Amino acid sequence: MNVLLIAHKNPFPPNDGGNMGIYTMIDGLLLNGLTLDVLLMNPIKLFKPLNLNLVPSNIHKIEAVTINTNPNIFAALMNLFQKESYFITRFYNQQFEKKLIEFLSKNNYDIIQLESIFSAVYLPIIKKYSKAKIVLSAHNIEYQIWQRVLQHESNLIKKWYLQLQSKRLKEFEHKVFEEVDGITAVTELDKAYIQSLYPQKKIVVTPNGMDVEKFKLVPFEQQDLNTIFYLGSLDWIPNQQSVVWFLNQVWPLVLQKKPQLQLIIAGKNIPDWLMSRKDPNTRFYSNVPDTRELYDKYAITIVPLLAGSGIRVRIIEGMAYGKCIVSTRIGSEGIPYEHQKNIVIADTPEEFAQAIIDLNEHPEKVREIQRNARQTAEQFYDRKNVYLPLVRMYNELVNAT
Repeated sequence: MNVLLIAHKNPFPPNDGGNMGIYTMIDGLLLNGLTLDVLLMNPIKLFKPLNLNLVPSNIHKIEAVTINTNPNIFAALMNLFQKESYFITRFYNQQFEKKLIEFLSKNNYDIIQLESIFSAVYLPIIKKYSKAKIVLSAHNIEYQIWQRVLQHESNLIKKWYLQLQSKRLKEFEHKVFEEVDGITAVTELDKAYIQSLYPQKKIVVTPNGMDVEKFKLVPFEQQDLNTIFYLGSLDWIPNQQSVVWFLNQVWPLVLQKKPQLQLIIAGKNIPDWLMSRKDPNTRFYSNVPDTRELYDKYAITIVPLLAGSGIRVRIIEGMAYGKCIVSTRIGSEGIPYEHQKNIVIADTPEEFAQAIIDLNEHPEKVREIQRNARQTAEQFYDRKNVYLPLVRMYNELVNAT
């Protein structure tokens, strides 16, 4: 079966959650013996040269096109007089369209898979130049993220603009759900939402599968319990929002009772305004070259997310490394978790601070949660089985023609 995968960013190397989702999807399709072409957008803001040494050798063909998705004030204002969300139109690029037409004209694909709703801006071109079945890989319900961001936005002008864009994004997202032939969601929650809108649509759940055996565990005795770490892409507004919430409202409560504890904020593209903060006992590391150093050294990681949808790949990764994770309910959505068994759930500043304090005082509890977290990763996210439902859906779509 010939498949073309179109993605809105370059996942080689997979240095953030979104990239990891695309990377593991490519890995899963190849693992199932599909003939795979890959066409990538390479946004200037996230630009990485396409290093073929990092690309699986069994990809049939791969190319990347540099595009500019950086927000532009003039374009954002002009968008007020348009119908589609600026969140989506930023991903349209004439050079990418030209390359896409070249791929479609020279190859006969059975399936074309769109990674995320942002790639769906090219849906009309695909339908014009190809008869392939189209599958949307819905990384999340995108408009829900922005609705949640709005709940914590105090700037009235910004809130008004985001409300408008969120409404348009919802309309676009629903239109794409209707027009594609099949959808793969990352959680049962997202699947249920889409099926409530389109009950007859073919939908499967494909969480981010990982080669769990490659995630080597460090003996518990070698892990530091007095340093907590956060890892995430800090060029993403919901992550920025969550880190500021933690630093302002949670961390001071922790230090009142545990002044010896240390905090590491690590991630991709930490903005200067965040790096320049002088929070006590806090260190910032931007663009960490190898995240394994954090997972190997420290016992507890935090996911204080206030706005999101889909599934947090970093939680799956943390579970694969056997970490004790403290997360909000929003952060852990879609994960088969049990509070105090394979993760700790905390939503208020007081709950979050107390969870960290309790774990620091009870190492045996941290060890138990780590063990159960690893078992969860092995049971639900090992790549050997995760992608089989998607491949079955491919076959059903192709054979139905």
